[in-house]
Order: sequence, then C-alpha cells, then structure tokens
Amino acid sequence: MKRIFVAALAVLGAQVALAQDFQYYVFPVQGITGISQSATGAPETGPKYSGMINAKYADLFFTAPVQQALMQGFSEEVRKRFPQSVIGANQISSTRSGKYAYQPFDVAQCKPNFTANYKDSFAIAIGISRLSAYINRYGNFVDALIPITYTLRFVKLNGANVVFARSETIYTRYTTTAAEFFAPGGQEMSPAVVERLRGAIQTDGLSMVARQVEAATKGFSPKQTDISVTGRDGAYIIFSQGSEVGFSSNEEFEAYDDKGQELSYTVVYATNGLAVAVASDFTPEIKRLSNRVRVGDKLKFSFSKQGKDDAKPTVFAAQYTPGADGKLTDRQVMNNALSAIVSDDIGFKAPFNVIKHDADFTRLKNQIRADANCDSNIFRDMHGFADNTTIPRTQPDFYLRLDSYASPAFTTWGLGRVNSNTVFNNAVALSVMDRTGVVSQSFLGNAPYTLERSAGKGLSPDEASEVNLKNAALASMQSLISGFSNNARTVALKSVNAGVATLAQPLPVATLQQAQLVRPLRANGKQVLMPLPRDVAMIVVPTQDGDRVEVKGDVKPTDMLLISGADVANKTLARCDASRQTRFLAPHLNKPSNADEAIAYHLMAKAKGYNLVETDATFVDSVERALKDGMFSGTSVAHSAAPAACYVVLEQQQTPKNECVGDKCSGNAVVGSGVRIFVGTNRVAESTHGGRFEFKDIAPDALSDFIGFKAYELHMGALPVHRSKLH
Repeated sequence: MKRIFVAALAVLGAQVALAQDFQYYVFPVQGITGISQSATGAPETGPKYSGMINAKYADLFFTAPVQQALMQGFSEEVRKRFPQSVIGANQISSTRSGKYAYQPFDVAQCKPNFTANYKDSFAIAIGISRLSAYINRYGNFVDALIPITYTLRFVKLNGANVVFARSETIYTRYTTTAAEFFAPGGQEMSPAVVERLRGAIQTDGLSMVARQVEAATKGFSPKQTDISVTGRDGAYIIFSQGSEVGFSSNEEFEAYDDKGQELSYTVVYATNGLAVAVASDFTPEIKRLSNRVRVGDKLKFSFSKQGKDDAKPTVFAAQYTPGADGKLTDRQVMNNALSAIVSDDIGFKAPFNVIKHDADFTRLKNQIRADANCDSNIFRDMHGFADNTTIPRTQPDFYLRLDSYASPAFTTWGLGRVNSNTVFNNAVALSVMDRTGVVSQSFLGNAPYTLERSAGKGLSPDEASEVNLKNAALASMQSLISGFSNNARTVALKSVNAGVATLAQPLPVATLQQAQLVRPLRANGKQVLMPLPRDVAMIVVPTQDGDRVEVKGDVKPTDMLLISGADVANKTLARCDASRQTRFLAPHLNKPSNADEAIAYHLMAKAKGYNLVETDATFVDSVERALKDGMFSGTSVAHSAAPAACYVVLEQQQTPKNECVGDKCSGNAVVGSGVRIFVGTNRVAESTHGGRFEFKDIAPDALSDFIGFKAYELHMGALPVHRSKLH
C-alpha cells in the first residue's frame, strides 16, 4: 500500500496534498443498530430487538419514516463534522486508488473515482441500546416517560474494534389527562397520543444525534506517532512506547518504515513505556519486511484509541443477556443500563482495564457488511470480520456484576393533599468475580433521595428512581476504583521435561483452571511478565490437585504460572436454599427494606475463612454468552464443586406498640439485620444488629412503607458492625 496523503480542496477547487500527514476516513452506517431490522427487513437471526429494547414501544415509535429521518440527520451531521474524511460505504476497498484525491461518493453504485483502503477506514454508527416506557397514572392524569439510550460508535474495520463509543440517555415525556391518553374502552395509548409521542421522540432523537456526533469530533482523534525499535528477543520485537500511545495486546497495528514500506505487527504485551510484538501473519511479503527491522529503526504507527495496560488486570463489565426466550426482566434492563454508565465512566486511571460488553456488536458488523459491499475481498482479509483471521481476545481476569436495590418509598402530604414529599434510598452493589466463580470483592454505593411534587407536577417516581440509581452507581464505582485489589501471584516452574512441568508448589485444580503461563522479559529497563498465547505455550489442566502439569508448545523452565490470589484454604460459600426463613416481618408490615439483599454480597465477599462463589445461573450463563459474542479465547466460567458452607441474610420488622386513631398511627418499631453462616445444619458464624425507634402520626396505609424505609437506613448504618464481626 502506498503512503497516505491528506487532500484538501482549495477555494478554486485545486487539490493540495500534504505528504506524510495522517489521513483517516469515516463512513456513516446506514441503519440504526438495535432497531433497524424491523424497518429494513435485513436478514437476521435471533430476537427482533436487543434485550434492552421494549419491542412493543419500538414498533410503535420507530417506524420506517422515523428511522429514515434519524438516519438522514445522522448522515448530514457526519458530513458536517468530518468534511475532509467522510466517504460512502462503497468507497471502502482493499486498496486506496483513484486518479483524483479525496472525493466523497455516497451513492449506491460501485464505480467511485476514489476508494479508501479499509485499513485507514472507520465505520461510524448510531444505535439505540435501550428503550423503556413508564406509564404513571395519578388521579385523572397520566405521565408517560420514555427513556432512550443512544450510542455512537467508531469501528476500525481492520480488527473490528470499537475504538470510540459514547452513550447518553434522553427522556421524552408527555403528560395529559387519562381520558385523552388512553383509547376508549382499554388501557392502550390512543392513536393521537402515539403520534404525538412519535413526533417528540423523533425531534429528541435528532437533537441527540447532533450532540453525539459533535462530541465525537472532540473525543475521536486518530494520530500518527513515531516509535523506535529498542530490542529483539528472537521473534519478539520491543518498541519504545506502549499502552500510553495506544498499543494493546492481541491487536494488529500497521506501520511504515522510512522507505514508506508497509509493515504489520501483532502486539502480545503492552504496558506504560513499552510494547512487545511479533510480525503479523498477514502476507508473506509484509511479514518478511516486518521481521527485518533492527534495533534503532523508527516506524510510523497510527493509533485511534487508548491502549490497554497489561500490567493491570482486566475486568469485564458483563451484562445480562437474553436466554432462549429473548427477554430480560425490567430489573435486568435497568442493571444493564447502570452497568453501561459505570463502565463508560471508570476511565483509564483505574487500577484495572475495563472491558465493556457490547451486546449489539454482531448486528453492527452485519450492517457494515451489508453497506460496504462493493469489494467482497475486504471481508476475507479484515481481521475480526473473517472468521479465519479473527484474533481471539484473552479471557478477562475478572467479571463485574452490578445489582441495584431500592428501599420502600414513603410519601407525606401537605394540606389538601396537593403537595407531596417522597423519600427513598437506592443502593448499587458492584461485585468482582474471578474466572473460577469466586466473588472476592464487593463495593456498595448508597444514595438517598427526596422527591417533591406539587399538584402532581415534578419528576415522575420512575424518573426520580433512575436519577438516583445513577447516583448510587457512580458512588459504588468510586468505591471500586479506590478499593480494588489484585492479589495475583506467580508460581515458578522447577523443571520442564518431556512435556511435563513440575511446579514449585502443588496447586488445586480450581486454581489451575485460571492459571496463565507468563515469560519474564526485561525490556526498556523494566521487568515484565509477558503472557504466552495458547498457540505458543499452554498448560493442560489436570483432573486432580498436584505439582505436575502437562504442557504444550514452547515452555521454558524460566517461565511462570500467574494465578489468582484467592486463598484455596478457605471454605467455599454460597447462598443457602430457599427453605431457610430469612425475613421476620410482622403480618401488617409487608415492605421488606431490601437492604438485607444489598448488604449480602458486600459482606460475604470478604467473610473471614470463606470464598464466596457465584451460583446465579442466569448471570453465569450471561457471562458465557457475552464471552462467546466478544470473541474471547476462553468462553466458560469454571464452576466450583458444591459449596462447603451457606449463608442466610436476615431482616426483622416488628411494631411492639402500634396504636391507630382514625388515619394516624403512633408507636414504636424494632428492626434488625444480620447474616448467618452454616455448615450443614450447624451455625458457625453470625452477625446481627438491631435498632428501635418511635413513630407518630403515620397513616395506616403508609406504615409498611415508613417502617421499611427506616429499616433500610438502619441496616446500612449497621454495616461497620457486621464487618467487624465477619471480616
């Protein structure tokens, strides 16, 4: 491939080429990822929409005309914001060609005067990753709230990598009388209301598209950097810079030498200040040239995203994925939306690399294939698009699970029941699970909220809850960043002989299931532990504990095993079955605080002497489906043996004194929370804590909400007590 030139059109139409400047090209994908299947009739398998999209309301609001209007607005915004880079999908080819310099061509025919090499091209796509609908009726009025999450993504074609993504939720709302909102004789929206909401959603969508594309012009900034070759170790080539400029392991990077010759490298390790790579097996000629570089050579690399620091562990922000029925519960949809917010906001300064699960990426790749269809060769060559050229991603070290909880909401009314105050709390728990299913860390964020409404006006309860859940999620994220610990350790090899390695110490099978061979390497003044790809060297996990394992490939006695820091001496611990009673609520108190559930993993993940194991089959199955969709080298979570111990979480709500006169009740309440651990039927550990408080002038129909709300606050306040007894 020839060296790239930037082309700029002068005022009179003359074309000026600026040699050696980096030029990239973008083409807008013609379809809204997540919903376009219904309007375009594209051949797809699986559910009609993604799991976070309410199919009923997607059909109502995103008709073909609405989608076409959004796509037209999106294409216009891309042309406006990327005036010297935008091209049509059919200008993507295996080579850059054309007697004219840069020239946009976005019609359907396959005869453009200018084509761009797919290695220098990016697809830009707009998608909808979540669509929910809340219909709140109060008195004679109805408040409709439609949250829609728009996601903009840049995809580097060579490698099928999302190099930039940005998501934002917009809330379209409509308030009117119940008589106008509902169709006669039913509870469905009237056609007139559907039409008004559809128009409002289109208007809001166009505004969101414009804002997303404008933000992308600042956040997406591919650059070209000079990198030196600072060392060689056999086939391994060591570069002078690493993840700080954009290198990431298990990805390919194109470069040019000082003669303008194209080179290609697969990075096998990257950290701050160095990257280790091998010549890519792309074409024999390019591989030969790439292998000929020497120490001191300078190469030009192009980078389009932040790199991944292999000195940090990787955490996969797993989301719930639909099972055979293609559906998610409302709570799973909300937890997925919060997980996306957390993974977007963690940033690169965290003590780990976060990998975000993109549930719609397969659909997006199919859309790109359908659009860029003039040169079929590119889909045989492009890594990530062609099955036989996909580089499997290394299985993550940890998986991040998000759970959300809400206390009961307690409402007080002003004179005449015109104004109201509603108080509630939300908690978000972030739990870190390793590849053996052990939950070793858990972080909790709590957020109180007061919702003020006047004559029914103000945020709807659902909207207020969403706002507060985001606050709780961000609080838990900060705890995760500040408190995350990586206890990985190494085990040396005593010897390697005839395909068998003897370890410096015996290890359990459960530990060996997530062990990784690493090679000590000194480069650029640093000692690094470079993971060895499975096609280079690997261990065969034995069927029993011990200090001898079968090895395959190029395994040296100086290599090591990198393993999880989970203490295998601990007993395994899981939730007890449902036969054990855990909530002790007085008959007239029917609102559990939900704080009992919120504190469970948070306490048990660090219980002294125990390894908490994940037994939620829905979550584990979702993780394994996500690993498969994400093209990871390992797609299963190792399941532990039957847990040795189990725990129950306790909650008590009682009112020893409760006297009601008319519409007011007064008295006192006793609430308690706790955790008990059992081995068989024997209670081996516990922590319980309670509190008593007075209440006065509470309406009888609000008493359960009030006691449940107060119990939540007291349970959260008891966390230090529980920690002191269990950790």
